[in-house]
Amino acid sequence: MRLLTLRLRHFAGLTEAVVPFAPGITVVQGPNEAGKSTIRQALLAAFFASPATTARRREEWRPWGSETFGSLAVEFELDGRRFELVKDFERRRMRLRELGTGQEWEGTRVQARLQEALGLSTELLYRATAMVDQAELASLGKGAGEVSERLSRIVQAGPGDAEAGAVIRRLERDVGELERGLERWAKTPGTIRALEEEVARLEADRAALQRHVAAVAAAREELDRVRAARQAAERDLADLQAALRANQEYVVLEQELAPLRHQEAQLATRIAGAEAGVERLRRIAAELEELQAGGVPDDDRLDALVRAAERVEALRERLAAHQDRLREAERRAADVPAAPQARAALWSGSGLALLGLLLALAAAAGLLPPLWSWPVAAFLTAAGVGTLGWARRREALVGAVRAQALRALAAAREEVEAATRDLTEAEARLQRALAESGSATVAEARARRARLGELVREQAETRGIVETHLGGETLEGLRQALVRLRADVEQRERVLRAPEVQARRLTPLQVQRLASDAEALAGRVEELRLRQRGLEGVL
Repeated sequence: MRLLTLRLRHFAGLTEAVVPFAPGITVVQGPNEAGKSTIRQALLAAFFASPATTARRREEWRPWGSETFGSLAVEFELDGRRFELVKDFERRRMRLRELGTGQEWEGTRVQARLQEALGLSTELLYRATAMVDQAELASLGKGAGEVSERLSRIVQAGPGDAEAGAVIRRLERDVGELERGLERWAKTPGTIRALEEEVARLEADRAALQRHVAAVAAAREELDRVRAARQAAERDLADLQAALRANQEYVVLEQELAPLRHQEAQLATRIAGAEAGVERLRRIAAELEELQAGGVPDDDRLDALVRAAERVEALRERLAAHQDRLREAERRAADVPAAPQARAALWSGSGLALLGLLLALAAAAGLLPPLWSWPVAAFLTAAGVGTLGWARRREALVGAVRAQALRALAAAREEVEAATRDLTEAEARLQRALAESGSATVAEARARRARLGELVREQAETRGIVETHLGGETLEGLRQALVRLRADVEQRERVLRAPEVQARRLTPLQVQRLASDAEALAGRVEELRLRQRGLEGVL
């Protein structure tokens, strides 16, 4: 296998980088913080890390100052075929593709294919054989220099005997230095002793590593069990949460239905009120049209009608008063006596005076005795004259009274005739004014005028009520809104009435128990997650 190219995108401290690899050994050199260790981490993550891992080392791959992860792409050649490996740590996906044939591997098959291509089953083996870091390179360089120096001195000694002896002594001395500390303790042991100690240390490390491998294997088994338990718990939790979400959605639907139904009732009430108002406005308009067609007096004309009616009423009262006075004058004229007593007294007085005169003539002629005839004649004459005077005065008085009564009767009749004429003229003017106003009586004119005012006020009030119900919208717009609202309500009710929904519906007590179980299961999942994370950290 030969590496060709490494591409990094938002990985650790590198935003974007492309690293080409030449045949043989590739040395990455640069100052501190240049990204050498990041390239090393990227190669190890590309070949041995899973994008879906939750181990703590995953945080080392997060770009600095970012909440998301990046991706890696490695192109390599194996047995003459070119491959491209892509690992997306944000989406937790990995893909291996052969560029020549287009064949692809995904998931766990990618890692198995990589191990087969590398020939190395673990990251430790890879780091021990195919990758040398900076510290190991420094140590290797130091040992190589010492070995090179010594070999150079030996070779430069030449083939002479003296020089050969010197070489042998030098070799013996070097051997002694190498064997120092083998038989007894030495403060600075030789290379062999140091190597033996190193071998012992390595043996201890190997034993520790074997124990660690055993512990890792046990941890891996435990991790598999924990993963399986966590997956099962997560599935159960997902089922519980799905049931809870479904019932919560049903509860939300029911909660949404209450205000929607209230809105529907309010909108229906508004539409009914608006429709009733519109119908009332139509009837008012028809009545107004009919009323105005028949004629409705305005305020000035109505005042004139009222004044004319009041004048007619006053004239009627005046005529009635004149008629009362006429009747009284007629009664008084009829009560004046014809003075028959005065006429009788006039005849009586004339007869007495004539009788006295005859007696006086008879006494003067000596026909009657003078002793009694003269006094009787004087008495009869005086009585006759007195009676005649009273009768004449009485007849004059009765005539004056009758003349006065007749004059009063004539004046009363003239007044009645004048009042009758005024009343007739006033009634005629009133009738003409009533005919012009379209009313038969003043009361009817008043009623029509009052009805007109009532209809105008009712029309304004009804318009205000209709506008309040409409709320700035049209009646057709409200009807369409009610249709949409009822469709929305029907849709939610249809969902809640569905048999499958009814089958999944839970009572409040069941929901409470389910929520408690989900909470406990969530705690169990979190416990398993932490346990899995701990085991992955160990691995």
